[in-house]
Formats: sequence, C-alpha cells, structure tokens
Amino acid sequence: MYSHFHHFVQVDGSATTSSLFWGPFLGAFFAFIFGLITFYYTKKREKFVRHRNALIKLERLMHEHADELLIAKIHADDTKKIVEANAVTDYRFKLLRLDTDILMELASIDIINKYNFYSRSITRLNEDFAAKNRALTRFEDAKLANRTLAPESIDYLARSLGEISAAIEGRIDTWMLRLLATTRIYLRKIDGQNRILCTLFCTDWDFTISEDEIQGEIIELNKGVEKMKQETGVNFKKFGTSQ
Repeated sequence: MYSHFHHFVQVDGSATTSSLFWGPFLGAFFAFIFGLITFYYTKKREKFVRHRNALIKLERLMHEHADELLIAKIHADDTKKIVEANAVTDYRFKLLRLDTDILMELASIDIINKYNFYSRSITRLNEDFAAKNRALTRFEDAKLANRTLAPESIDYLARSLGEISAAIEGRIDTWMLRLLATTRIYLRKIDGQNRILCTLFCTDWDFTISEDEIQGEIIELNKGVEKMKQETGVNFKKFGTSQ
C-alpha cells in the first residue's frame, strides 16, 4: 500500500513540473508571435497611412500648380503684348513649389515615376521662369534709364514670352493634368479597398488605370474649369483641348 501511494505521488509531481514548464513557455511564445504580428501590422499600417497622405498632398499640389500655371499663362500673354508695345510691367513669374518629401512617402512605383518626371519638367519650367524674370528686369531697368533698345531685342523678348506661354500650356496638358487625374483615381481605388486586408497583404499600391478612366477624370476636371470661368470671369482654356 505504501509503495502504491509513493508511486502515485511521484507521477503527480512529474505532471506538475511539466505544466509549470509548458504553461509559461507557451504563454511567452504566443505573446512573442502576437507581438510580431502587431509590429508587422503597425509598420504596414504606417506605410499605408503615409502613402495615402502623400497622395492627398500630391493632389493638393497639382491643384495649386493648376491655378498658378493658368495664371502664369494669362500673364505671359499679357506681358508679351506689353513688351511688343515697348512698355514695361512689374509682373514677374512665380516659381512653382515642389514637395520632395512626397517621393519618400509614396508606396506606388507608378505614381513615384510619374511625379519624378513631372518634377523634372517643372524644375526646367522654373528655370525658364527665372530667366524670363531676369530679362524683364533688365528690360525695365533699360526703359527707366531711358536707354534705347534695339527692335531685335524687344522682338526677342516678346518671342520668348510667347514660347514660355506655350511651354506652360504644354506642362498643363502633358504633365500636370494626367498626374492630377491619375492621383485622384488612385485615391478612389485605395479608399475602395478593405483597409485591414490591404494593409496586411498589399506589397505595393499600384492599380491598373485605363486611358478611358483618365479621360473621364479629365472631363470632371474641366467641369471645375467651367466653374472657375463663371466665378472669375476669366476665359480659362479647358484642360486637354484647344478651346
């Protein structure tokens, strides 16, 4: 009887030791796995939020550029007429702001490439603006000093203003407009995704966008141009048209 009881006590002690080991181990293991999953989700979520916020900033920047480019084109045409009349103006071209942080925050390779090309185009346009501003200042200084300017110099400045007007129009139709339309479509597609599943399983946020979708978005943007015409009384050219 004693022997049987002693054996029973030994078995019970072994089970207790085993549970004391595996209980804390499994608890720590599952806590570690849960922590990894939480860390992974948090980092993916942060990337998703940065990407979406970058798209919003990009859309706002494109709207800002749309307003400034349209105004710059109007002033370029008006300044050309003033120079052709051998008169002066205090208007100078405003350099367009670029946000380099957007490139670091975007997660879509397609949008990154489009914005990178667009930024280079705007950088070249800003350089042209700066050159025209210097030329207009020299022209104004010469007129204020009552110096006689050769007709060829006046014609050259007027012609260069016509070229900058065409360059502005090209940036609007070829670069800014398509990037703005694409960005707006991307935002709608992202907002249509399941946030939790997309955050966990999306490796990037590139979406297939058809030319029909882009052209449809351009139509919507032109509705905004029509509204701007009515509010300002200025006959802005429609995006992507000759009107």
